[in-house]
Amino acid sequence: MIKYFLYALQSDAEKINLGERWQWTSDEEKANAYFVKDNIELELLLKFPLIPQIIHSSSDMPEAEYCVSKISELPEILLKIEPLVRKVNVLEQKKIPYKQDLIHTILAFLWTRGGTSIPVVTHSLSKGYVYPLIEVLLQVNHQTDGENIKSKNQEITGFLGYLEHAGFLKSASIERAHHCPNCHSIHLLLRDGCLECGSPHISCETILHHFKCGFQSAERHFMTEQGHRGEYICPRCHQELTHFGVDYDKPGEVFVCARCSHESSDSQVVGRCLSCHHLFESSDAPKQSIKAYSLSMAGARAVLSPDISLLMTSDALKNSDILPYPEFLRLVERFRFLEDRHLIASLVVTIGLKEQVQETDSERLNDNLDLLLKIGQGLSRSIRKEDAISLHFGHLFVFLIGPGKADKASLIDRVKWQLKALFHEDIYQKLDIKVIHPAKLLGQEET
Repeated sequence: MIKYFLYALQSDAEKINLGERWQWTSDEEKANAYFVKDNIELELLLKFPLIPQIIHSSSDMPEAEYCVSKISELPEILLKIEPLVRKVNVLEQKKIPYKQDLIHTILAFLWTRGGTSIPVVTHSLSKGYVYPLIEVLLQVNHQTDGENIKSKNQEITGFLGYLEHAGFLKSASIERAHHCPNCHSIHLLLRDGCLECGSPHISCETILHHFKCGFQSAERHFMTEQGHRGEYICPRCHQELTHFGVDYDKPGEVFVCARCSHESSDSQVVGRCLSCHHLFESSDAPKQSIKAYSLSMAGARAVLSPDISLLMTSDALKNSDILPYPEFLRLVERFRFLEDRHLIASLVVTIGLKEQVQETDSERLNDNLDLLLKIGQGLSRSIRKEDAISLHFGHLFVFLIGPGKADKASLIDRVKWQLKALFHEDIYQKLDIKVIHPAKLLGQEET
């Protein structure tokens, strides 16, 4: 019985039998998988980000999920991807809007792929490792400069780190590496170098020490054409040295540079990047942890949520009085019912940042989230116990129960006064503080 359909972008592929459960189709909308030649089809990836692409290529393609060198290998791959296809079908049947934003797309991608993305360490890419297909999704959506390894690496790790910081992902370090301080590639050549000029052309030579005049240097400086094996001439006082332990000794070794002739008892480890050819000292090459990422419980719930922003969370919330946003909304809705019955007026103060940050700027997103958490935790300690505070996608919400028909301007002044008492002036100057009616927050009409 046919269950799944494969769409091919190469004409010769349809000659082979796919087995009992798969059938070729010419309708890309109907397809459960795509069979393409040589490269990932970016246009299809944008339209159908969760549909697996099987690449027919003889070269190594670590950024691709599935790759075959022979068309005859297709049936085996199709059998392998059937659980993935079933999960994609679940999202389609539930009409989950996973294409509405990049965060939802990435989380849904991981959910359909078993919940984990393990980086592939490879010599074929300049950076040295890749998260299969996730990096292509980010590159297509963010227009990352594929040639700029450093910016690409920072964007990808920053974005995944942001999702971890927000509570949707968990990470585990699978490898540690030094990376190039210039381009962040982990393809490095490390070797001993001269302390003076950094040249790798150094040799280790024995030191001779002449007791009488105190001169010591590399053994080769004591050797002359006139001297015979086992005998040396001191280059300072020209005395012949014949007896070890009487005339001289050999206290150790010295590194001698062939380029600048510098002698030193030690060397330094110097590096050269094999991607951009940048030269650097090993101490300038930062360590980095190469991580595998997996969905957290919050991330798995978010995948099946029609509005992923309702589940935005952080581990920091677990140890604070900041309510999860869905719980905050239920509280506001409950008091809206009491207001109608008992004529209690409440207001909601929203606190955001004046300067908007793009989703692609993951590092600043993390900074902003940290700042809002810090402000929220400070306010949660200063507001009344009956009031409530929550964090939701770039805004803090403070629910003030029963302040009456207070003037909005004076209410904002009160909040600012509290912020001034808690934080430096530079912080509250960045804030955009507004007062809204609870009904607006719930999408209702004001009464």
